[in-house]
Amino acid sequence: MLRGNRGLGLLMNGTKENPALRKSDFNKGYVVLVPVRNGNDGLHMLRNRLNEVFFDITERFGRGELLFVDDGSTDKTWETILQMSREERRNAIPVRGIKLHRGGGQQTALIAGLTRCGNRSVITMDDDLSHPPKAVPDLLKALDGGCGAVYALPSKRPGRGIRRAASALHQLHMSLLTGSPKSIRVGSYRAISGELVNRLLDAPMPFPYLSAQILSLRPAPKVEMMPTPAWEYGDKGRFNLGVLMGLELSLAWYYGPIPRMIRRFLKHQRTAGDIAADLIAEETP
Repeated sequence: MLRGNRGLGLLMNGTKENPALRKSDFNKGYVVLVPVRNGNDGLHMLRNRLNEVFFDITERFGRGELLFVDDGSTDKTWETILQMSREERRNAIPVRGIKLHRGGGQQTALIAGLTRCGNRSVITMDDDLSHPPKAVPDLLKALDGGCGAVYALPSKRPGRGIRRAASALHQLHMSLLTGSPKSIRVGSYRAISGELVNRLLDAPMPFPYLSAQILSLRPAPKVEMMPTPAWEYGDKGRFNLGVLMGLELSLAWYYGPIPRMIRRFLKHQRTAGDIAADLIAEETP
């Protein structure tokens, strides 16, 4: 069930989805998009967990696919992705992979991956096994109900002490920068409709941060939150205050009102396709 907080379940700022985009224009099916950096040990386990829900939802939501983006790994991550993509196993979600020239960070890997999703609905999740795959059917149902994006989050913020406080301040900062309701919390476990993926790929992308890009779009997409059982951050979720401060400064620089006003007068603006073209080194068939 979707959370019914104030501001959720409504179109932000009273705007509507672009009427030119019709559901019939987009492919049935979905992609589970997972950025990976030195995550070789958990790839098979993640696919096995997704397999538990994969075939139960194929008839309603179409065929799923697992897309790994290797973000500059130095272990055997890419070799494992290649092996998994060649396997033809019954009752298993098919696997594709993208290898980047260099590590650009989780957000850059996500943007590169979106360019290879073919206008299908997309589920983004971490590779550290912290996100429960059993939430995937409910996320896809919410997209079927007309949402542009749905965030799966536990009712209580993961982490403790300063990390939880920093997360709350980040949410407030995102709301101030993008004009989105303060009640909307964002995270890396989310579903994005094919229509919204298409808009994200067409829009200027000054700095790769997917949630800021989603919430900054105008007309604003319908964004909701879906409660999940509590989880703890995995190894990839280690807190670094310095990194977080750098992120907040970058978001203010690229997504603040004055920078956005300036960009309206620029003739060429960087898009997701430009980012992908610079970074993608190799892809599985």
